[in-house]
Amino acid sequence: MSQFHSKKGTFFLKYFSIFSAIVLVSFFIIGIALMAFVTNFLRTENLDNTALYSKKIATTMTDLLNSPTSKNNPEGATLVVLKTLDIMSDCSANDIYICNSEGMVIACPETLSGFNLNSEECLTHKNLKVPLSYIEKAKNGGISEFSTLGSVYESIHSVSVEPIYSGELFVGVAIAAAPLSNTVVTYFTSILKMFLFASFIALVLVTIAVYFLTGRIAKPIRNLENATRCYSSGDFSYRVPEIHSRDELSELIVKFNSMANSLEQLENSRRSFVANVSHEFKTPMTTI
Repeated sequence: MSQFHSKKGTFFLKYFSIFSAIVLVSFFIIGIALMAFVTNFLRTENLDNTALYSKKIATTMTDLLNSPTSKNNPEGATLVVLKTLDIMSDCSANDIYICNSEGMVIACPETLSGFNLNSEECLTHKNLKVPLSYIEKAKNGGISEFSTLGSVYESIHSVSVEPIYSGELFVGVAIAAAPLSNTVVTYFTSILKMFLFASFIALVLVTIAVYFLTGRIAKPIRNLENATRCYSSGDFSYRVPEIHSRDELSELIVKFNSMANSLEQLENSRRSFVANVSHEFKTPMTTI
C-alpha cells in the first residue's frame, strides 16, 4: 500500500512540476519581452522629448535674434532666453544650453549675465566644449542620438542638437541632453515592480489552478491503478468511475470497464464450471 501511495505522489508531483515549469517559463519569456519593449519605448520617448526641448530653444533663439527686440533691448532678450532655459531645464531635468559656432557654451540655466552669441563663455560649463563635428552636423537640420556627445559626458545620454540662425547666418546650436540612467531606469524600475507584483498574484492563482487540474488528471490514473490491483488479487467487481469528457482517457476507462465485465463473466463461468465438475466427481464417490 505504501508503494502505491509513493507512485501516486510521484505521478502527481511529476505533472504538477511540468505544468508549473511551463507557467514559470511563460512568465519569464513574457517578462523579458515586456521589459525589452518598455526599455525601447522609454529610450525613444526620452530621445523625442530631448529633441523637442532643443527645437523649442532653437526656435525661440532664432525668432528672438531675428526680431527688433534683440537689438533694441538686448538685456531683456538675454533675460528671456535665460528664463526659458531655466524653465525648460527644471521641467525636463535635461541639461540645456546654447553653444556658439565654435562649440563653446555661452548660455545655460545658471547663466544670469554675459549672454553673447559670439564671444562670452558660460562659467558653469566653461570646461565643456562640443566637438565641431556635431556643430557641422547640426547645420544640416539638427541631430538626435544616444551618445556621449563626443566624450562631453561620461555616460550615454539622449542628445539633441538644433541649429540657431540669425537671418541666413549660422550662429550656434541649442543642445539638450538627458542621462538615460535617470529617466529610463526610474520608469523601468517602477514598471518592473508592477510586473513582478502582478506576476506574483497571477502565479499564485495559476499554481492553485494547476494543482487542482493536475489532481483531476491524476485521479482517473489512480482509479485505474486501484482496478488493476484488485484484478490481480482476483476481485473483478471493482469498476473505474467514468469521467464526463470526450477524450482518450475517458474512452480508455470505458473500454477498461468493458474488459472488466468480460473478465468477471469469464471468472464466474470458470467458478461455475469448477463447481459443477467438483459436484459430478462427488456424486459417484458418495454412491460408492
